[in-house]
Amino acid sequence: MPYFGIPIRNGLPIGLGSVAGFGVQQFSPADLFSAGEQGAWYDPSDFSTLFDDSAGITPVTAVEQFVGLMLDKSKGLVLGPELVTNPGGPYTTTTGYTATNGSLSVDGVNLRFTETSGISRFSFTWTAVIGKTYLVKIRARSSSAVARFFGSSDLSPSTDTAIGSINATFKTFEFRVTATSTAPIIRAYISTSSTSGSDTIDYEFVNVAELPGNHAFQTSSAKRPKLAARYNLLTYTEEFDNAAWIKSNLNTTGTPAWVNVAVAPDGTTTADKFIANVGTFRVDAANTTPVVVAQYSQTIYAQKDTYQYLWIGDRGDAAGIRSATFDLNSGTVLGQSNGTASIFDAGNGWWKCVLLYSRANAGNASAMYALGDSSHTIDRPSKTWLGTEALNVWGADLRPASQATGLIGPTYQRVVDAATYDAVGFLPYLEFNGLSWSMSTNSIDFSAGDKVTVWAGVRKLSDPALGIITELGPVVDTNNGSFAVGASIAAAQRYVSALRGTALAYYEPATYAAPVTNVLATSFNIAGAAISDEISPRVNGILEQDNPSGANAGTGNFGNYPLFIGARNNASAFFQGWMYSLTVRGAQSSASEISAMESWVAGKTGVSL
Repeated sequence: MPYFGIPIRNGLPIGLGSVAGFGVQQFSPADLFSAGEQGAWYDPSDFSTLFDDSAGITPVTAVEQFVGLMLDKSKGLVLGPELVTNPGGPYTTTTGYTATNGSLSVDGVNLRFTETSGISRFSFTWTAVIGKTYLVKIRARSSSAVARFFGSSDLSPSTDTAIGSINATFKTFEFRVTATSTAPIIRAYISTSSTSGSDTIDYEFVNVAELPGNHAFQTSSAKRPKLAARYNLLTYTEEFDNAAWIKSNLNTTGTPAWVNVAVAPDGTTTADKFIANVGTFRVDAANTTPVVVAQYSQTIYAQKDTYQYLWIGDRGDAAGIRSATFDLNSGTVLGQSNGTASIFDAGNGWWKCVLLYSRANAGNASAMYALGDSSHTIDRPSKTWLGTEALNVWGADLRPASQATGLIGPTYQRVVDAATYDAVGFLPYLEFNGLSWSMSTNSIDFSAGDKVTVWAGVRKLSDPALGIITELGPVVDTNNGSFAVGASIAAAQRYVSALRGTALAYYEPATYAAPVTNVLATSFNIAGAAISDEISPRVNGILEQDNPSGANAGTGNFGNYPLFIGARNNASAFFQGWMYSLTVRGAQSSASEISAMESWVAGKTGVSL
């Protein structure tokens, strides 16, 4: 399939309009599975594939929601044939359904279950394949407010999960279950105790079809990763009156007004006015947030009122103050210390003031904005103020410099609190906390082959002894026919790509110190003659065969194991970081396929290859 090396963002060509006129076939990860290859393709940016619960009942609709089920897109999410023998729509017989302590009837349109006494329930089954996932759709109504649907013990989730309550008007229930027997059962209960003998459930249809793919899930609500898209580390970025901002010698008495008194660059009246108190001191506002050793971009929008000099900086680093002073009248940088400053015209007298600096120490950054002076000083100036000096501010932003280029979204992100922020235009990711969050699949049968290719777009936030990004099987060290891609090993600021046929082999691409965002691609080939043929790890498109184990991976094919995501066996080696994309293909991939997929992942990850 031809590719022109067109730059890709979010899986789409950049700047060339439609590629149809070029006669070029646009790449999709689905192309990697067009011949029925085994594997999985997970895309957290596609909200339609994410659900809050492991049964896929409640869709994920926004960031800051937890993900209990992530659908695999490798098979196109195309449903198989209907498996219920009498699905209804309309019903003419009661064939295929069972009543316990109740009766069944039809009226030519709906199927009715009427309870009699005791624990009344309606049930149906279908012929299933153990380990396969099925989409169940039921449209029903009930005269009882306590009627609920349950899966049986032959399904995951099982009877422990109430699928939903039926009400007096027709409601469509949709949920996803994995078969643990060849004849699973779905039940609807009128009640779990004696009933009056008159409650009913009416059904318009009951549908069951296989949902092909190797879907990832987490049954424990406390261990689910979170969908997020936050990049700005500050909070209350347009609310300087909030207690998150520590104000020093600002006139905040309300006379004159200082909150929401000016039109901001986005056209809303949400800009605040920094007004000096009368006296000799420093005038500033600071917002504190945890940071690590890295380069950062600190910005704010500012506008001259009666005063024209703005100072911004970070005073939280023991190695020294990073700062800059800006002239809001001429739009110039007057001076900078331990960083690089720049200023950009934002229109209507507003200037975007930016300071890039490197943190030498981890800890709390103290992002400060102050009234400055015509002569730049490293620290914010202390001088005698008349009480009439004022300038307008809006839109504070602090983030790693690598995320300030616009690849991941706009260069300013409004943040209220940690869970409330602007997400439109920003690349979403699954957040793994490094403590307990992870996902896994049912067993994926790779036993027909000895070659696998793995792609992942990740940002690692720490360098632990070992953090698993993805692993086939419980432990690659001991399970024949397995592989793993990890973030760091022995806290060595490295990635690791490990393979086991009948022996363990690995490379540790070095050095990628956290925090860092990368596109990873590894080709695994148990049949390779040497370790360099068996494992080919790439970071941001570059082959990185560093720090080998010195041993070959042995022989054999890959196994039939679950795929674990974000941890080892859902129990240890937890990954702390973000996952933008994960694809596992049970086949050897060509150089053009590897490169095309790397470009696609880069677009989802905000990495420039």
